[in-house]
Amino acid sequence: MVGQHLFAMACDDVQDWYEPDSTVAATWPVIAGSFDLPDAVEDAECSAVITTLENATVDIDGSPIDIGSITLTNPSSGWTA
Repeated sequence: MVGQHLFAMACDDVQDWYEPDSTVAATWPVIAGSFDLPDAVEDAECSAVITTLENATVDIDGSPIDIGSITLTNPSSGWTA
């Protein structure tokens, strides 16, 4: 997905007045590629989890588009499995 605040309300289904709405500009299904799933993090301070999607190909309007390798970052993962 491409957009802003994509993880809004990821931990619960209640949105407080100060929480941003997620804004999805586009969704590109990944149809090829691989990444290493980081070990689970159990951190009350919500540490970041970073991995790299290697040799990624996405489907945009029915056409496969190679986007190469991209870094995926969740800046405040909390619990990641």
